[in-house]
Amino acid sequence: MAQRVMSQITALSAGRSSHRELSKSLMKMESWMCRGRSSSQSLMTTLTTRVMCRAVSANVTNTKYVNCITKISRAHLYARIARNQRDWSEQRTNTHQRVSVDVSLFCDAKHITYAHTHPSLHVFLPSFSLSRFVCITELKVTHLSQHLESKVRAALRMKDQACADTIYVRVVAVNAKKFETKEGIKRYYEENGESFPEHFDYKSRALFVFQKRDDVDVCFFGMHVQEYGDNCPEPNRRRAYISYLDSVQFFEPANFRTVVYHELLIAYIAYVKKLGFLYTHIWACPPSPGDDYMFHCHPEDQRVPTSKRLQQWYKDMLIKAKERKEIFDFTDLLTYMKNNNITKARELPYFDGDFWPNQLDELAKEIDKEATNGDVATGGKKGKKGKKGGTKKGATKKGGKKGGKKGKHKGMEFDEELISRAYGDIEKHKDVFFVVQLDKDIKKSLATPMRSDP
Repeated sequence: MAQRVMSQITALSAGRSSHRELSKSLMKMESWMCRGRSSSQSLMTTLTTRVMCRAVSANVTNTKYVNCITKISRAHLYARIARNQRDWSEQRTNTHQRVSVDVSLFCDAKHITYAHTHPSLHVFLPSFSLSRFVCITELKVTHLSQHLESKVRAALRMKDQACADTIYVRVVAVNAKKFETKEGIKRYYEENGESFPEHFDYKSRALFVFQKRDDVDVCFFGMHVQEYGDNCPEPNRRRAYISYLDSVQFFEPANFRTVVYHELLIAYIAYVKKLGFLYTHIWACPPSPGDDYMFHCHPEDQRVPTSKRLQQWYKDMLIKAKERKEIFDFTDLLTYMKNNNITKARELPYFDGDFWPNQLDELAKEIDKEATNGDVATGGKKGKKGKKGGTKKGATKKGGKKGGKKGKHKGMEFDEELISRAYGDIEKHKDVFFVVQLDKDIKKSLATPMRSDP
């Protein structure tokens, strides 16, 4: 059946076959694959991959067939994916076509995978047709993608010239976003007479790395970053946050994978440093079993690093960056707090999707709940904070303000209870959060205007 489909694809591209014949064969193959009529999984993988590669090389020009082939491959790889099949959607925006990429297909000679992009990820192309696959040449080259690509290729040329020329980097999405402050921490500071920003504006980027193999663009690495510029309020001003990083083990040769990944990260950090950013932040958190970050699925034989191994992987990368003088230094979050004399939670960086916004919000609500219960227990009006009664249980200071209890931990003194409660989590997870200082003189760098991104 697979051989018949491949023959018909070739015949169709040469004008010797009809769309109807190919459609029937594709639907039969889809049904055959869904029922699993083969005892050899490796044979099914080989046949399906050959069909996909033939479709790409023949430039199949009907979306219906593309979706049908997609279903075939999904049925083989993961039945649950086949049940949740989604079609590509098209929406015109001005003179461009805005393509919401829900499932992008990439395959090589051995495997097939689907890169499931972020729901807000959109690709803008001046002339793009949904009736065929997206080629790497159709994705716009930006100043950042050119910088990353040149750095990775330069590193690979020292090891394998032929391999270096197969790497392509593309920034596929750049969006202006706004991160709203969580209600708990906002209310906490309002009731203590202190200010905290209502939102943080940032630029979100999504970039992917491809390797061209047998005329097929294989996507093997993706990274989402957040860039908080000069107009963003403290504590996020001039900080970049690497929010997600993901890969699939399709890059060849395998022994160069770490070289490529490290070069990409170092090149990006160096790039934002030139723009005028002062810090880069990384949360080294491996996915839980069964979870996926940027790619919709991963090969079953791909190993997930342990937390300790991932931390060491990032440390090795940052050591290289420091030796090359691309960064000034890097520390863990606890050391950063001590070095910068941070005594309040509102002085901690507050990034969209990071661990700390949710954690601080929960702690602030916990303090608020205890304060409310303390009012009720001491005769205060229910639901009214700080009106009557004596000391609120573990949550007051002189003057009746909630959350003002100071704390002291191992030589560190804090000006509020929120950061005092969060200290235990910060100390416990300190090695998971990297703070990378890009320039030696922060005050001097702050006085220098940021460069615009070309």
